[in-house]
Amino acid sequence: MSTKKRQIAFYADDDISQWYESLPVGSGGKLINEYLRGAIAKQKERDAQLAKIESGQSPDMVTRVESLEQKFEHLLKVMENRGTEYSAKKRKR
Repeated sequence: MSTKKRQIAFYADDDISQWYESLPVGSGGKLINEYLRGAIAKQKERDAQLAKIESGQSPDMVTRVESLEQKFEHLLKVMENRGTEYSAKKRKR
């Protein structure tokens, strides 16, 4: 990516400052740029996933909801059957 180089300054926390000082001379700027690009890409991906979920377009979320619905239906049937079994046992006594 060829752009006009710009200098950006910020106050680093102690751990970041120590990490930066431990890097080989001349490699800090390149690594910071790579890490920031990675963080930006991850944030864009998360934002896109969130937008899909909020708009109801996430196929993964639909699959999860359908799976949960099936599990709840099964659980209700089991509970109903056990309730019937309990009532039958209680009547026999």
